[in-house]
Amino acid sequence: MDARASAVLLGGCLSVSLCCCSDGVPGGWGSPEASVDVAPSLPDSAPSTDLLSGLPEADLPGDVGSTDVEGEGPSPDAGPTDAGAPSASCASPQGLTLAPGGPTVLSGDTTGAADEYPGVSCGNVNGPWPGGQLYYRVRLAAGMVYRISLVTGSWDGALYAFPAATACSGASVDAACTGYSSDQVGNNVTESLFIAPATAGDWVIAVDSWSAPYDYGPFTLTIETGTPPLNASCANAQALALGPGTTTVQGDTSAFVPNEHPTLSCGGKTPYTGPQLYYKLPLVGGTTYRFKLTADFLAFFYLFTSATCIEADIEADCASDGASGDTMWAAAQTPLELAFSPKKSGTYHLAVDSWSPSVSGAFTLDVSELVVPTLCAPLSFNFEGDCGGLAATNDWECGCFAFQAGASCDPAAAPPKAAHSGTAMWGTRLNDCYAPLGNNVNGGPSGCCNELPNDDSVLRFRVKIPAGWISATLSYWSWEDLHTPYDWAEVRVDGIPVSSTQLCGPYAAPTAWVKRTVDLSAQVGQTVEIAFHMLASLGTGYAGWYIDDVSVTGGP
Repeated sequence: MDARASAVLLGGCLSVSLCCCSDGVPGGWGSPEASVDVAPSLPDSAPSTDLLSGLPEADLPGDVGSTDVEGEGPSPDAGPTDAGAPSASCASPQGLTLAPGGPTVLSGDTTGAADEYPGVSCGNVNGPWPGGQLYYRVRLAAGMVYRISLVTGSWDGALYAFPAATACSGASVDAACTGYSSDQVGNNVTESLFIAPATAGDWVIAVDSWSAPYDYGPFTLTIETGTPPLNASCANAQALALGPGTTTVQGDTSAFVPNEHPTLSCGGKTPYTGPQLYYKLPLVGGTTYRFKLTADFLAFFYLFTSATCIEADIEADCASDGASGDTMWAAAQTPLELAFSPKKSGTYHLAVDSWSPSVSGAFTLDVSELVVPTLCAPLSFNFEGDCGGLAATNDWECGCFAFQAGASCDPAAAPPKAAHSGTAMWGTRLNDCYAPLGNNVNGGPSGCCNELPNDDSVLRFRVKIPAGWISATLSYWSWEDLHTPYDWAEVRVDGIPVSSTQLCGPYAAPTAWVKRTVDLSAQVGQTVEIAFHMLASLGTGYAGWYIDDVSVTGGP
């Protein structure tokens, strides 16, 4: 159901051309019907070369003994060696046996199934699931990773799992399945979750839905077995070595990668419950680094300094807004950059993650030093033939203006007709509206507050202000066509916001260039970083932010 890059063009009058792409039919009520088919191999049309063989019989643990008491875990009478009948009761799940030579494939149907625990959500942002569900019990071995996939077709399903020893109550199941659930909104999607048991034992798999009246029907459940890559664990993070230029690493989180920290959110609203891969590398304190992530899926990226690999320690670091770590979010096929300046030298960990076990895929991560120039005041730029050497991330571009409205543009977009002076300037994309990068999308509860500034489109430079001056002023000519209150522009001095444009105000199309100033008198005798931050949401895009004729002046 549906209810629920940066390119810097140095000198000359060049036009810029970039491309950034973003990424129920109710069934009829009838008599309960189900079919159970356990297949020893994948269908002929499905690839199987990357799947490891099933577990040998000798690796399976013995029977788990218990008594069938209401409120306790599932009864052993429907053990994994008994096919049994489809069951909508946690206490008597249908038993499954893993196929020895390949994936296990099962067909089922939730038509007519009753709902047992309508409040169960497993901590998933798309829960709870008050639809009818079916339960299955399977024995899993330690040291392996199991990928469990659900295909529902024309209805919106949900998938979750929990240890069979869990008491059969809504609260107990809800706590036990946290980190082991998948629910993507919409029909015709594949739900997937990963289980990596620390000890051998039985698990219960539930096929559920978010709507009792509309979402039910036939489905296919597949269980595959594999070995996770070493760097699926924080303790085994892959070491990277930074050299001159750009260091590039490619990875894939869809290859039997379990989730390690199910409640980690880096201070955001959405926990990172998807599969993740870890890397580590040495960084030098006071140096600015550019981390550019391009993924086939909606991905989260985070940095942390803690070597304990304990979730609480990672959370504290990656939620620190640059103090000891940071985080960013990147839409599918939309490159996004994070600028990070470590406070001290040391080994830093980084991870590529996602919000759901079903959201995974290939990615490319580029790491390089972002050279931020240090200039001496007084200074003045008009950017004619020289972009000033300013450091830019994401959408900021320098060159001659050649605006052409693209697919991301709102019809009301109001770009400038020309640069403020001459023909060249800086802008958040010179030939199109700014990209819907989704900066701050996983920020905290505040409304108009830039809580994740380091993944913005940022244009920056450092300036040394003479000690003999009494006053100093940053001046620039600005054109701001932004989708407020969702998108905004701000100037930061040494990371502190000093000027915000149209922050939380109603949208008003610009009609002329505006001269803006920032008082830097308190920074006389210091070297400070000036940064122009443009924050873009995932929604409508207007023309963007354009800057021309920048100067820092003052005197005794």
